[in-house]
Amino acid sequence: MKNLLLIITLFIIVAKSTPVLAWNDCLNGKVNDPFPGSCGQYLDSNQDNICDHSQTALQTSSTPTTKNYHFFFIATFLIITYGLTFYLSLRKIITPLTHRKIWNFFLLISFLVSGILGILLVLKVSYNWPLPFPNSLFWHVEVGIAMATVAFFHLLWHWNYFLPLKTSVTLRTRRKKANSSEK
Repeated sequence: MKNLLLIITLFIIVAKSTPVLAWNDCLNGKVNDPFPGSCGQYLDSNQDNICDHSQTALQTSSTPTTKNYHFFFIATFLIITYGLTFYLSLRKIITPLTHRKIWNFFLLISFLVSGILGILLVLKVSYNWPLPFPNSLFWHVEVGIAMATVAFFHLLWHWNYFLPLKTSVTLRTRRKKANSSEK
């Protein structure tokens, strides 16, 4: 237990001190490189939209800008749209199979877009590959929000698949306890 606490403490110290070590060590020799950075090592611990690696010292911006993601708008829009297609399937305007196909298609497209953007971002960070468009991270997160929302619908559809799994695990655990107590 003491070793675990020591490891966690050391991890926190190293994690908190990393941004401090990032000043004025740009591999490309850039000075005040703006967001998203020209290389894959962009780090902005003080939220001034300038890469810390390219800054000569801790600089603060008078008006820090942040990226605002649209979680509630995207989730609400998808929940309302899901409700609409569910209502249409209940009223027999579309079949329940069509309802599921629509949402499986949305899940597939959001997974592919988010996954491909994620791979491109990894290639940018690891190998300094230029990206075809500058807002890749923003769109990766936005589409990821949509994917997570639709995946929640998907999980609700298939909830019955997981209930027998949990029951069988619980039964196996009970049998093992019963067998071990008999010995």
